[in-house]
Amino acid sequence: MSYILNKLVGLSNIGNTCYMNSTLQALFGSNIFNNVLFLYLKKYPNCIDNISYMLKAYISLVIEISRTNNSFYNPAEFKTILGKENDLFFGYQQQDAHELLVYLVNDFCDDKKSKKISQLIKKLCFGKYKQYVYCKSCRNTSITYTEFFDINLQIPNKSNITLKDCFEEEFLKIDRLDDDNKYFCNTCQTKTVANKKIEIESVPDVLFISLKRFTNNNKISTPVKICHNINLENKKLELVSTINHYGGCGGGHYTANVKKNGSWYNANDSSINNINFSLEDPSIYVMVYQFCD
Repeated sequence: MSYILNKLVGLSNIGNTCYMNSTLQALFGSNIFNNVLFLYLKKYPNCIDNISYMLKAYISLVIEISRTNNSFYNPAEFKTILGKENDLFFGYQQQDAHELLVYLVNDFCDDKKSKKISQLIKKLCFGKYKQYVYCKSCRNTSITYTEFFDINLQIPNKSNITLKDCFEEEFLKIDRLDDDNKYFCNTCQTKTVANKKIEIESVPDVLFISLKRFTNNNKISTPVKICHNINLENKKLELVSTINHYGGCGGGHYTANVKKNGSWYNANDSSINNINFSLEDPSIYVMVYQFCD
């Protein structure tokens, strides 16, 4: 039996859990993420006994939602397990949806019980950065590679900002490593002044992009015009869901926008409503893109 989500079901707010509900709805919105996961489980059904508690809780939640005939579902069991596995999410205080997303995906990819499934998810969700550091003393360029799962973008201080502007702000800039932040050059064997630049080397099939809306106890509510489709490193990706935040720092309310069968819906806890999706909605905080042909 297939448990791939083909419908939208609301999630009950059981006490400041809109951040959790919205994060889950955004993950549900990626059919590639869920299809790969459940096709693997279908092929190796016994592996479900040897996976992390959080991944098992996520799988169980997807199965229950796919089976229900109700318009919403109570995720109390998932919340209980989440609180036991991570103290940050224990209790019923409002938390940051992006922090939860980072925790969940990293947990799924760091499953020491089942390396096969964790490697599968890691391959699906992680990309690679290429970092250049140019030493001003010996003129040697050092190249290193680091993995990423989330591209966290600064919002430029200007008007009429687009997602492209945010990418250019992050990846066209050259950082000078100087003063207290000097670079230790292996060739010079000392700390020197250097220039650093980062590029995207490879892009995953499921890409998470977040905007740095929260800084120094302030929220940046500037609209950023995002795109339905983007092309990164010759990989075409389409927008399938967003996590939205309304209000100020340390509180507010989260919802998710999810694309299903060509239409957009807003998942606001237990309510699911068809919407005219705006690419310039200032509440958009996290975007989920996935590979498209």
